[in-house]
Amino acid sequence: MTFADHALTMALYHRWAYERLYEQLAALDDDRYHADCGLFFKSIHATLDHLLLVDRLWRGRMCGKPYAVASLDEPQEPDRARLEAAILAECDEWIDFARAVPEQRYATDLTFHRVNGEAMTMPFAELVMHVFNHGTHHRGQVTAAMTGFGLVAPVMDLAYFLPHRAARLAALD
Repeated sequence: MTFADHALTMALYHRWAYERLYEQLAALDDDRYHADCGLFFKSIHATLDHLLLVDRLWRGRMCGKPYAVASLDEPQEPDRARLEAAILAECDEWIDFARAVPEQRYATDLTFHRVNGEAMTMPFAELVMHVFNHGTHHRGQVTAAMTGFGLVAPVMDLAYFLPHRAARLAALD
């Protein structure tokens, strides 16, 4: 498997995991969905909103079209349903991105500016994986909050996605 193949697998997994998460979140009422439940970004909504922001931020950096924000908790979408749609659309953008990046690009560095303006240079491949790892990290926080509210957390481990990989790839063609 090439790194480009792995990046596409992770982009497909990213969307699949969000789909599982949102299936379970549908049972959560708005009060608990917006409640401060002790997460780094406080509520489930704010945590998901942060994930949308960071996905946009990194994809902009990697595509040479910076996505300007003042902070990592800058609100993106206050409406619950529109946030879900925006996250799933951003996942589709990552899938398209992963399909378009040539293998040799993964062996290069990316120079970008952090939110505070500091210039950074880091390995491109590792930053692509960071995006998907970051999503996994915060989706885990959301599932912890969900179980605290008595909901069943969805199974989102990569190993549970892999049997679906071939069908997801076929659907792209």
